[in-house]
Amino acid sequence: MASIFNSLYVGYSGLNAAQVGINTTGHNITNAEVDGYSRQRVVTSAATPISYSAGNVGNGTEITEIKRVFDNFVFERYSSISSDKEYSDYEQKTLETLSTYFPEIDGVGIKSDLAEYYNMWETLADNPDNDAIKLALANKATDLSEHIKSTQAQVIALQSQVNSELMVNINEVNAITKELASLNKSIDTAEAGGGYDANDLRDRRSVLERNLSKLIGAEVTSAEIKSDIGFNSSANSKTGSYSISLNGFNIVDGSTYHEIHASNLGNAKGFFEISYERQDGALIPMEESINGGKVGAILALRGGVVDS
Repeated sequence: MASIFNSLYVGYSGLNAAQVGINTTGHNITNAEVDGYSRQRVVTSAATPISYSAGNVGNGTEITEIKRVFDNFVFERYSSISSDKEYSDYEQKTLETLSTYFPEIDGVGIKSDLAEYYNMWETLADNPDNDAIKLALANKATDLSEHIKSTQAQVIALQSQVNSELMVNINEVNAITKELASLNKSIDTAEAGGGYDANDLRDRRSVLERNLSKLIGAEVTSAEIKSDIGFNSSANSKTGSYSISLNGFNIVDGSTYHEIHASNLGNAKGFFEISYERQDGALIPMEESINGGKVGAILALRGGVVDS
């Protein structure tokens, strides 16, 4: 039979649900500017009623779960676009630097030296016995040669800089995949038994997935995507097995990861060669498999497959 204590509990359950809602709203507000944070929402339902001779008596409300408002389909499109943008931004920046070595200003650069060099030949053709013109032609040839050598040195230096950036970015890729594997383990532990969703951990994982896509254009694969239209028409979440692949190379598989190796020991020019480490420790070349993100742009500009 329902009692005064039951009435008090009904009020308590409502206050408790309201307090959790206030706390969650405050959590949303304080993290509004946090990169990758997804809004959270409290889901409540009627508590199990008390059976009474005249029927069931209401027993207040209970918090079912705190869900993350997140759309994987939108996120995947955003990650793909981010990868393309990172590729084009890096390509544009590098090519703009390269273009400064070949200025189009009149009287400056190799273009101007070539024009003066050919003009001097035409002058010599009209005056083949003029020693002064011959000397001037030799000087023009020397100037052109020195300018070409200087520009070549600048281009080689830029190529070397791009190569150094490759190693830095590969190290960042490995750091991200290591953290993703650790996060997967933490998420599995937190969500074991279906108690609750590890919302903040999943947000952090999404940020790392996006950053990895920016670097190498990797794709995330999971067993299924679960939707809940009753909660939010666009909300859905990935569940089950989890892996991140790069054109057939699995770099994250659940709570384990595979390092991408970058070594220049076998290259006479010091260019880094990229390889994938299998479970048995064997290294497989993978330069041709990375064609997205910043690393893809670096390989395309420097040269993906480098001969030793």
